[in-house]
Amino acid sequence: GVGVAIQYHSGGLSIDISVGRHLNASSCKQLKEQYNTKDDGLYYLTSSSGTEYMTFCDMTTAGGGWTLVASVHENNMYGKCTVGDRWSSQQGNDINNPGGDGNWDNTNTFGTPEGATADD
Repeated sequence: GVGVAIQYHSGGLSIDISVGRHLNASSCKQLKEQYNTKDDGLYYLTSSSGTEYMTFCDMTTAGGGWTLVASVHENNMYGKCTVGDRWSSQQGNDINNPGGDGNWDNTNTFGTPEGATADD
C-alpha cells in the first residue's frame, strides 16, 4: 500500500506532501540493504508485534540506514544552560517537581517525525 504524510510549515504557507511505500521493514538499515533506499525522509517501519509506524530515516550520513529514535529541541540553540534547555522539563527545574513534565520518562511518546527533524 501507499501512505501519505502531509506536513504544514508554520510561518509559511507551503504544504509538503510525501508519499511512502509500505515495504515491511523493521529498521532503516533493512530498508537500505534490502530495498536499496537512498533518500533521507519519512518511511514506514513495522515493529516486531506487527504495528506499523512512520519515522525519519537518514540514508546518507556515514553509510546511511540510521533510524531516528529521539530528538532534543531546546528553546534557543545558542543558549547554554538556559531555562528552556533542561531535558526533564520544558520549563526548567522546579524544586517541587524534580522530574519535570516527564517527557523523558519511558512511559511518554510525544512529537512527530516532522517536528523531530525540523530545524530549531
